[in-house]
Amino acid sequence: MQARWQLGGVAESTWWLAGTLTFWSCGYALRRADDLWWHLAAGRWMLAERALTRTDEFSFTAARSPWLNDAWLGDVIFAGWELAFGTHGLVWWKWGLIATIFLVVCATLRRVALERVDDPSDATARSAAALAAYVGATLGAVTAGPFLDMRPQLYTFLGVALVLQGSVARREPAWWLPLVFVAWANLHAGFIFGLGCLGVALVPALGAASQRRQRGILIGALSVGACLLNPYGPAALTRPLRYAFDRASPFHALAEWWPPFRPGGVESPLYPFLLGIFALAALAALGQRRHRNLPAFWVGLILGCGTLAMSLTSRRFVPLFAIVQSLTVAAVAAPALVPLARRLPPLVPALGALALGIVWLAPYPRAGYAFHYLTAEDHFPIETANFIETNGLSGNVFAQYAWAGYLQMRSAGRMKVYVDGRADAVYPDDVFLRYRQASLGEPGWIEIVEGSAAEWILWPRNLPWGALPRALLSTGRWRQVHVDAVAVLLRRHDGTPPASYQPTPASGVRSYAIGTLALDQGNLNEARRELARALAEAPYLRRACNGLAIAEARSGKIDAARATMAGCERVFPVPGRVAWLEEQIASLTPEPN
Repeated sequence: MQARWQLGGVAESTWWLAGTLTFWSCGYALRRADDLWWHLAAGRWMLAERALTRTDEFSFTAARSPWLNDAWLGDVIFAGWELAFGTHGLVWWKWGLIATIFLVVCATLRRVALERVDDPSDATARSAAALAAYVGATLGAVTAGPFLDMRPQLYTFLGVALVLQGSVARREPAWWLPLVFVAWANLHAGFIFGLGCLGVALVPALGAASQRRQRGILIGALSVGACLLNPYGPAALTRPLRYAFDRASPFHALAEWWPPFRPGGVESPLYPFLLGIFALAALAALGQRRHRNLPAFWVGLILGCGTLAMSLTSRRFVPLFAIVQSLTVAAVAAPALVPLARRLPPLVPALGALALGIVWLAPYPRAGYAFHYLTAEDHFPIETANFIETNGLSGNVFAQYAWAGYLQMRSAGRMKVYVDGRADAVYPDDVFLRYRQASLGEPGWIEIVEGSAAEWILWPRNLPWGALPRALLSTGRWRQVHVDAVAVLLRRHDGTPPASYQPTPASGVRSYAIGTLALDQGNLNEARRELARALAEAPYLRRACNGLAIAEARSGKIDAARATMAGCERVFPVPGRVAWLEEQIASLTPEPN
């Protein structure tokens, strides 16, 4: 069967190269990696202790409470990769995994597409199938792209791709499928969806001849059993289901659980169009007997409709829909593309796809520093974490939710947080509810913070978040210890004289913090000097670049501001950044040097 996928050698190689570059280009979404850091912290702890994280080691509200870390192996891989290639090297992990996911999808779609053409052995049909597979996989990759951040959930997307590869449009399901679940059950809780996906995909085998039916039942049973090969046993299967279906959980108030059309949170511009494309493809297939008579069509339609319903409930499931819908789209596209393939040599569409992949990837850096952008690293309190490291600080800290994991990673758990992104795997609902009440400044928030046993406060310094540290300082019971470009660190005032702290070593991040504070205070000369120094040491610092452009514009150096922003775009293009600068320039009245 697999031999029938192949085209001529050059065309075949061109298609796979085109897919690699195209799917790689979908790995440049600017996402704030709130969860990456606590995964890294857990992985580092496990490597250092040579043990599993069975209890909480990182908070003071749930200290030593049971922690069912169903992504433990993913955390270890994160930490091991970081140890081998550095933190910024994790971006290659992301790119490699994304390309692999959609290349596997593409291979499956080829097989599905070949079922829909009249003569699968014909070179024209194979060319049409390759093009349909590329189109279907690319639509999925572009739609899923904004959600593909550095989290173990990428393993779930790979797992789904492998389940489809091992089951859909095959005469018999692949024997290696249970091995996928052995790994998946220790990498990410999404293996539960994978079992459901496999169940649907195996239905055609259950209605087949006796030998094939027995094989399907055995593979399904072995896959379920494989999921029990994890350190937590059956509890690893039940916890994700409780979390997903407990709609009363306050953790579902987080933006990743919101429906995709609710304003706020991550959005995929192509998602509404993909809904229409999938609906039209499904209707077109239902109208043709050649599709209705194929089991793979019904598997794709059922899974597509199921993941569509999931994605309409929560945007976190959009990538699953983006992957699964491609089964239906590619199946319908293949016969429609045969006339086009008949008029073109097989190499021509492959070269067209390769050109598209090159054009999409060309503006972006293929270097580790892209990590800074793809995690929104400068949204996190980097310089304050440097200060904590320099002075060996430790204790209980009431930190902003999105920063808690970063603080855990940078302090190796010495700074114990109030709550973080591990959600109900560690924390009871009331801890998160009290945090949310305090973070929103609702009545009684000061009592929550001061009654929490926190010795430190790590909080954003700017509006609207900046009201909390200012209010605490006004009580006289807290003292400011450090401030950087984004954060302020407070310590509870116990009546003793303030401690003497060591300054952080000189670095690009320190210059960025000094320059940003100077810009906020209107000291334009110092701001330009420090921000230029920051960029000289680390040209990828996005906010330093933006700040320098604004400082130059406010100093009346408009051409220099535009040149700075142009240089930033060459380092890493950010949608709307140049337009943002022009808006800032239009609103400025130049100040004297």
